[in-house]
Amino acid sequence: MAFREGFVWGTATASYQIEGAVKEGGRGESVWDEFCRMKGTIADGDNGDFACDSYHRYSEDIQLMKQIGIKAYRFSISWSRILPDGIGEINMEGVNYYNNLINELIENGIEPYVTLFHWDYPMELQYKGGWLNPESPRWFENYAAICSRLFSDRVKYWVTSNEPQCYIGFGYGTGWHAPGLKLPVNQVVRAWHHNLKGLGLATKAIRENAKGEVKVGLVSCGEVGIPASDREADMQAARNVLFDRERSEDSIDFGYGDLFEPAIKGEYPKRLIPYLPKGWQEDMKDICVPLDYIGINVYIGSIVEACEDKKYRYLKLPVGIGKTSMEWSFKPETLYWVTRFISERYNLPVYITENGMANNDWISTDGKINDTQREDYMNQYLSALSKSIDDGADVRGYFYWSLLDNFEWAYGYAKRFGLVYVDYSDYSRTLKQSALRYKKIIETNGEILK
Repeated sequence: MAFREGFVWGTATASYQIEGAVKEGGRGESVWDEFCRMKGTIADGDNGDFACDSYHRYSEDIQLMKQIGIKAYRFSISWSRILPDGIGEINMEGVNYYNNLINELIENGIEPYVTLFHWDYPMELQYKGGWLNPESPRWFENYAAICSRLFSDRVKYWVTSNEPQCYIGFGYGTGWHAPGLKLPVNQVVRAWHHNLKGLGLATKAIRENAKGEVKVGLVSCGEVGIPASDREADMQAARNVLFDRERSEDSIDFGYGDLFEPAIKGEYPKRLIPYLPKGWQEDMKDICVPLDYIGINVYIGSIVEACEDKKYRYLKLPVGIGKTSMEWSFKPETLYWVTRFISERYNLPVYITENGMANNDWISTDGKINDTQREDYMNQYLSALSKSIDDGADVRGYFYWSLLDNFEWAYGYAKRFGLVYVDYSDYSRTLKQSALRYKKIIETNGEILK
């Protein structure tokens, strides 16, 4: 097992999940502010008003990263902190916040990886129809251009968007996430299409407005197919889960390929085409824009095999299989197969932009957070990743999700993913034992996993 020299060891967060200060610094409201006020949307009636208070404590968080040995930090910019109305006048207080964050990261030897959009869509633009509005791609293009002009003299690595599968599929389809809509399939796919056009336009805008060398990527997520055997038919069944999912008549369960196929190959999966808006073909030149790398968020894997009447068939998981507190099955081989298949298909550098587990953590009587399950999770998943690299996958980096326990969307504060424990009564931070394990992994470039 070997990680290449210069392999990027990082961690990740998202603005609404950690910043707090939703009414400070000139920030405009996002759809998540509104969604959290809706009765029954968030566990325990929680919200992100304070989150982890990282808006005020980012220096402390950077020092924790430095203590762990983190080499790169993936964070997102709050669109409405830069542009309170989503378009129009720039909010310099927000600009100053991210300037200070970026500068302090660099001063401490941590490379910033900036995600432009991680779900917190400006509420003023949602009033105009959000991603259903055909002008929405231009709104996002404008935002991307502004951020590039502001930060690209120091930020080299950019991600246009994180997981459209969630903010479109859950936000416009199931209503589970903000803005909480439950729309027919044709409207959900229309929003999906406008979003993809916006991501392509943003990719071009970042490059055209850059003040230094930039690399632009796109982050996808979804269910991973794990082949039931090494038969080619089962391998293809697993690939289909990723790239050519089964069609559902009444809903769209978006996967990795629903984003990467049009964005990288310029082709929509056939199951989406009947629902696309009129004239969609004209937009493909803006959707399919060359990327420098791709990011994948990896959590869920299912064992599948080939069958005659459909593209794949799920096999029952073993009785009593280990699960995280998110009820996601513990299957380290998930990280092997997804990186192998995606690297083969798209021939682009791959980064694991999220991978991690929620655990039932608490401070023990010895004052430590003894999260041994997370330590083992990290050991086994990273070992599987190393094997994939040995077998030819072009994986350049790994970002553990998450740096901090944080606001976990509809779950509120009930799920703890962090390397750092956050006491929400006073926002104090404590390194978990898994953070110390990650420190050793980083120091040895993964050699300790052998």
